[in-house]
Amino acid sequence: KYQDLASFIADLKADPSQMSILGGSGPGSQDHLTVMLLADKTGVDPKQIKYVAYDGSSDALTSLLGGNGHALSSDLSGIAEFVKAGKVRILAVAAPERLTGDLANVPTYQEQGVDLVYYNWRGVFGPKDMSEDAIRFWDAALASLAESEAFKNELAASGFSPGYMNAAEFGNYLAEQETMFKDILGKLDMLK
Repeated sequence: KYQDLASFIADLKADPSQMSILGGSGPGSQDHLTVMLLADKTGVDPKQIKYVAYDGSSDALTSLLGGNGHALSSDLSGIAEFVKAGKVRILAVAAPERLTGDLANVPTYQEQGVDLVYYNWRGVFGPKDMSEDAIRFWDAALASLAESEAFKNELAASGFSPGYMNAAEFGNYLAEQETMFKDILGKLDMLK
């Protein structure tokens, strides 16, 4: 039904309790929180949104294609082929900038006036009492890996965007993420 993010947000604002948003993971997961953050950022009470969790993005996508929901919140890996086939349309990506390749024409939330950046990051963690020498070693080793052609090729083949951060940068980023998650989970009454 939706040709763009603006039309989806208009319906979301008009009657959020009548919208069913599907996702391939349970409450508190990436799929769920992305929708709740979108609602919150557009002035909609996230507790009014009906989020329907499925056991995996393929089940959620099948349900969407069957007309059992208004939209799907998902990572791109499970839907890219359906986008190419014209079965689904991506209204926005939560990345800080547009993706490349086949999805280069998909606008970000920010481009469409919604201050939302949320991406599925991965990290390398060590013990809390790791020495400064060990941190410097791993910072250098992982920075070198991130710059290698083999790693860049693997990222491209998997559809992932580069985003290397050293230990200090990643620690700061995680603190920002914690603040964001506490805020939205608090609004959903999901904090314990």
